[in-house]
Amino acid sequence: AEAQTMQLKVPEELAVLGFDDQPLSQVVARPLTTIHQPVHEIGDRIANMVADDLEEKTVEARQVVLPLSVVVRQSV
Repeated sequence: AEAQTMQLKVPEELAVLGFDDQPLSQVVARPLTTIHQPVHEIGDRIANMVADDLEEKTVEARQVVLPLSVVVRQSV
């Protein structure tokens, strides 16, 4: 909305990037380029870690890195 108020053209004068690849980002007036994260894999990993912690009756700090991807649409 602010880009329209300032009369900036997307993507010619302003690139817009979203996060989470929500379904709405595909159907807006200018489909939004977005970062996609593997939410199902994140859920699976969390569930497995919680189950392991409950079974072992311990809680360990863990760092898990999962890949993100850029879904290029019409906003950049």
